[in-house]
Amino acid sequence: MRYRKVSYSYKVVVQDAGSYPMLRRMHASGYTLSQTCWVPAADVYETESSIIVTVELAGVSEEDAEVTLYNNALVVEGNRTLPPMPEQGAYRSAGIRQGQFRVEIELSSPVDPDRVNAAYQSGLLQITLPRARRG
Repeated sequence: MRYRKVSYSYKVVVQDAGSYPMLRRMHASGYTLSQTCWVPAADVYETESSIIVTVELAGVSEEDAEVTLYNNALVVEGNRTLPPMPEQGAYRSAGIRQGQFRVEIELSSPVDPDRVNAAYQSGLLQITLPRARRG
């Protein structure tokens, strides 16, 4: 797993579909645009001294995940590839998401980037973000 800390803030800009007539028509007619990545389930637990983020990443190796800490957000991204099926055939059901994933978590308070700790066990990535000391 790669961990990076950056010294700038994270911002997502979402364009309103109202500005684009084609997107408005597609939405009104029931069509949706495909997502370029999927979002894994994540829990955020806060204590007085830290923020604990747990991300469900079953089937993802540590080498295929990257954690980036911004001043105001935590981003976990990577790729999940399932092993190929042993024989030629067709899926009857396919509910396990594959490919690129990305989860973005806004931080409620500043954290100390030098004391961040991460553990990956049984498909769960748990990141402990100690709150920055005041003073």
